[in-house]
Amino acid sequence: YEYGPAYKAGIKAGDILLVANDIVIKDVHTILRATEKFMPGSMVKLIGQRKGQVFTTELVVQQRPIPN
Repeated sequence: YEYGPAYKAGIKAGDILLVANDIVIKDVHTILRATEKFMPGSMVKLIGQRKGQVFTTELVVQQRPIPN
């Protein structure tokens, strides 16, 4: 989402997330389970890959919006 946590952390479409707070991201299920552990307002250190280059960033967790 534009202006959401990933946007603010500089995550872009096509980025590959490798690690979130020392949790190795193996697949979409791993990241979904990991995000359940992060409380809104907490900081998550991410390691990712973009176009073959490794990068790090930090993301502030927000509560997921309630669908209409």
